[in-house]
Amino acid sequence: MKNTRKFKDSFEMRDFFDAFALAKELIKQIDTYDDEESLSPAKREFLSKSKKYIEGLLRVYEEPLDYYNKIEHEIMMYCMQHMDEDDRGRGESVMKRAIDASKTFNEIKGHFNRVFRIEDTIQEHITIPLWKQYITPADKELKPGDKFLYLVHSGIGIIQLPGFPGFEEIRDYKDDYVSASLLSEEQAAMFNGSKVGLILKANEAIACSTRRDSGSHFVGKRSIRTILVFSEDNATDSGIPALLAGKVGGITSKIQTPKQLNRETVEAQRESGRIFSEESADVNEVVLNMAQVEVVGVFFKTNGCEINLEDFQRAVIMSEIYGVPIRIDNTAICRKNMGLAPYRPEDVLTFEKQVQYWGNEDNWKDKIEDPILFKELLKRYYEEVVIKQEYEPKIQKKIEEVFAKMMDISFHDGCEGKNIDDAPSIDE
Repeated sequence: MKNTRKFKDSFEMRDFFDAFALAKELIKQIDTYDDEESLSPAKREFLSKSKKYIEGLLRVYEEPLDYYNKIEHEIMMYCMQHMDEDDRGRGESVMKRAIDASKTFNEIKGHFNRVFRIEDTIQEHITIPLWKQYITPADKELKPGDKFLYLVHSGIGIIQLPGFPGFEEIRDYKDDYVSASLLSEEQAAMFNGSKVGLILKANEAIACSTRRDSGSHFVGKRSIRTILVFSEDNATDSGIPALLAGKVGGITSKIQTPKQLNRETVEAQRESGRIFSEESADVNEVVLNMAQVEVVGVFFKTNGCEINLEDFQRAVIMSEIYGVPIRIDNTAICRKNMGLAPYRPEDVLTFEKQVQYWGNEDNWKDKIEDPILFKELLKRYYEEVVIKQEYEPKIQKKIEEVFAKMMDISFHDGCEGKNIDDAPSIDE
């Protein structure tokens, strides 16, 4: 993850101003460390000296546009003086030599290379250890409503990441990145409204994080916004160019802490009036190097009043494939703890439709391929989701009635020829 940021050889205005935006962002985040984190005296001293250096740099180049214009002038003058030179066989143009010859640009690059080293040092020695400290271990049992921080990669169907059988043959994972979201008991918005994801280990794979979609994408050559480098012609940039960002988005640093990311996500949802949002627009993003990603759990989110067998089955399958535990979050209890109604109106309406659907055997009876596995799925859902996640008694009762009917029908009418005892009750 080191030495990823670099001024483009072509000298672009967008790249130039991204460097100054990054410097300002680093100062803000160093202030966050000072206000919110408990750090050793040595780490605090390093952060203090780093902030002092960056602030001094910004004072020297107080008007970046003036320096941009000065560099352009130096480049133009060089080109005018050497425009008649024969470049055949040189392997470089007059423009490239003019950029390389700019004294002002070389001075600025030297100063900012130190800023980039400061960022890398903070990330390696302070930021990553904080991620490891704050992220909840996936093997830790939690009660409904307990505090947690999970790093979750969501997706459609059975998600394939390192650890999936045959994954190395399926994808060139060493040249790829993964996007995930930091979820907590205060905010659990997931990409595409998903309710299932893979919990990732907090480790050196973490490249950067941002309150909003970071706009991560592959690029051929490095720039100021580069946060991962796979080869000379393959890298990943993250963040919106400073000249285009306005009040939304902006440069993405490598040193945002999980505490800051969670706090800013919650604050942004409150400001938008979408507290405990389910919308993709309110998802934060953490970018990781896929080659270092480790799956440690499966995350299943329930709203506390639903029959969501399809997503739960996906979670069960992925738990078995990766050999990791399932961790379940009942957002109804989280919402109540935040002073909100436990369910959204649309959740209640959807639940009533689910009860009607699953209560009518014509909707599902012929779709059961393996009654025994179906029974196990119903039992696990009822025990692990409905009971352990403390669904309200009236909701539990409705689900129990529906499940008892489903188990009775599937075991009496769909199991001819199988050595099966009388259909058990949901409580067995």
